Formats: sequence, C-alpha cells, structure tokens
Amino acid sequence: MRIREIERGRQLVTEVLEQTIERKALLLHQVTLTCRPIGVERTRVAVRTDFEPRMGPRWYWRPFERFFGRSSFEALLGA
Repeated sequence: MRIREIERGRQLVTEVLEQTIERKALLLHQVTLTCRPIGVERTRVAVRTDFEPRMGPRWYWRPFERFFGRSSFEALLGA
C-alpha cells in the first residue's frame, strides 16, 4: 500500500499497489480510514474500501461482499 493522503488524527487514505488474495473476486483500489471523536475517550472509526467487483451476477454477490467486508474490518478494528 502507498499513502495517498493524511489528515493527522482524522483520515488516512491508502492506495493498494499489490493484491495477493481474492483477485478473481475483486480488485482493491483504495482504503480510507476516517476517525471522528465522539466523546472524551471515544473515537468512531469508519473504513471505506474502493474496489472493482469481478463476480456476477451483481445482485447475487453484493450482499456477500458487504457481509464479509464488514466482518473482516470489525475483526481488524476489534469492534
């Protein structure tokens, strides 16, 4: 990954340079982490993944992508 943009304490935007897994299912382009304070010791972290889907039909695969993407990031962030 390569860092494309940083707003210290708020946002990190990375560009995916190399992808070694799931290339047949999707092609990753960019991952963005955004942090917003929601209290004195609490922060809301949002993750956005920009990708090119490669499996069809889209109506069938989209719910699986959302479910597994959400599950992966929740596990990564300890949500």
